[in-house]
Amino acid sequence: MEKVLSSKQSFIFFAIHILGSAVFFPAVAVEGTWCVARSDASSQALQTALDYACASGADCIPIQSSGLCFLPNTFQAHASYAFNSYYQRKSMDPGSCDFSGTASVSKSDPSYGSCMYPSSLSTAGGTGTATGHYANRQPQLSNTAIQRRHHRTEPWNASTAGQL
Repeated sequence: MEKVLSSKQSFIFFAIHILGSAVFFPAVAVEGTWCVARSDASSQALQTALDYACASGADCIPIQSSGLCFLPNTFQAHASYAFNSYYQRKSMDPGSCDFSGTASVSKSDPSYGSCMYPSSLSTAGGTGTATGHYANRQPQLSNTAIQRRHHRTEPWNASTAGQL
């Protein structure tokens, strides 16, 4: 009976034929790391950190109302996606996954359904610059404005700030 090993337990060897002889190179399975929101973080702290991440280069389009990662519509879920996007765009620098103590690095992939969390800079979709509606976001707002903006149906930008 053939035993199936997980990627953590096995190496895959590729044969490359050079001048009629085979050379074997081990391919080590690379374990990903993700930056996720801490479960003990308050909603207010998560919203402040979420605003910072989105204003500082995270790809926050997937957590907008029409995005693949909008549901569940919680501070915890949205912050986790934004924190991870920021972390991946910063080349997984350990210092880029703190967000004032509201985040931590995880070795468990938080992806679910159609919501895929990037696991590297190449899958994070950018180079660490703010994009789209978030290029002009202001991270410091009153708690009331922050809470109302989080639940808006359209992306927030400088032109809609007066409507809060």
